[in-house]
Amino acid sequence: MECEYPSTIDIIATPIGGAALGEVFYRTSDLVLDDRATGVTRFGRELAAFILDPMRGINRIVTGQAWKRRTTMGRRFGLPPISIELSVGPRILDMIDTKGFKAGATAELNLEYGDRFENTTKVPYDYFSFLLEAQVMKTQPLLSRIEIMGRLMSKELIDEEHLNLNAGLYQHFDFFDSDTIRNEEKDELIPRTIPYKLGTPASVGVGTMVRYIPNKKMSLDGFAHLNLVALAGVSTEFYRDYHRNYSWGAGYSAKAGVNWSTSDDKVSVKIANQFYHIFTRNNFDSSYTWMTRPNGTAIEIVGGDNGVTTFNHFETNINYRLKNNLYLTAGMDLYTRHTYYKDMYLEIFDTADGGLITISNLKWDSKQVGAHLMLTYKF
Repeated sequence: MECEYPSTIDIIATPIGGAALGEVFYRTSDLVLDDRATGVTRFGRELAAFILDPMRGINRIVTGQAWKRRTTMGRRFGLPPISIELSVGPRILDMIDTKGFKAGATAELNLEYGDRFENTTKVPYDYFSFLLEAQVMKTQPLLSRIEIMGRLMSKELIDEEHLNLNAGLYQHFDFFDSDTIRNEEKDELIPRTIPYKLGTPASVGVGTMVRYIPNKKMSLDGFAHLNLVALAGVSTEFYRDYHRNYSWGAGYSAKAGVNWSTSDDKVSVKIANQFYHIFTRNNFDSSYTWMTRPNGTAIEIVGGDNGVTTFNHFETNINYRLKNNLYLTAGMDLYTRHTYYKDMYLEIFDTADGGLITISNLKWDSKQVGAHLMLTYKF
């Protein structure tokens, strides 16, 4: 229902990224539905499924499935293994480059759907993981992180009592957001450093998962992925409030992590790292370079700045079980970004001789470290 032609970016991002989000929410809504239920319970389940997947909710209302009672649950995907973790607590951030310190609250939802070590499968999204992070903090966005990793197909390589190993093809959808652009800076035509913004709506690659149980007291599991990023958006210092604060590009990413836990899950430790190498460029035709705002001022419409960005996220968490399914979680994150702008330059007025100094080969580095202490409940 949009009234403008879709760009190349729209054609790539919407169907590919939308497929990842659609599969996650469709399968999650499937877990909520139960066609055997009636009354308030039935209404609550249908409402929850509608919130998770509005289009499915509309389809059920139009077809009458929303109130039709059956002798079976009516779930399309049955009852796969599900792991849900909900964490809430305080968080502090230190903007290392700008000497900015912030404190607030954060919440995190981790969902693991299916068996990561299941036998060879060719059904997409029979296994996926979903992470959502939100926070309440001054100048910080409410939604700070989304990660989806969906398995498209896999092959079991080792299936032994103490060792499991599989390899497969995975789709990735990643989103990271940090410090917002302050109002007093929006109209200034000078570079401003924000820690990071990154999104990868179109990414796919190969990956492996391994689990090793050396004895009855502990277990180890890990993963490693190498991905082609067909489309990514990364933050730029040369933003303008009236059209963008990011550049579009493509590249690759690498992810790896390891988890150690005691056999009774009393204590567990997680270490993970994600690395992105993105090449951006100005990719709009000259005929679409300029538009006009309603008030008549010009808008520069560009795909981004020609450059190279590396982005890295390192994280670690320690979980200690307090009672039953309640855990105390302590952890830290380190975000680093380096951007090199190929075709950008700065002109600075020299007060000594009254001339302009041109600076080219511009490079920006940004770092942010965070720490949190949360209560985690595992369902």
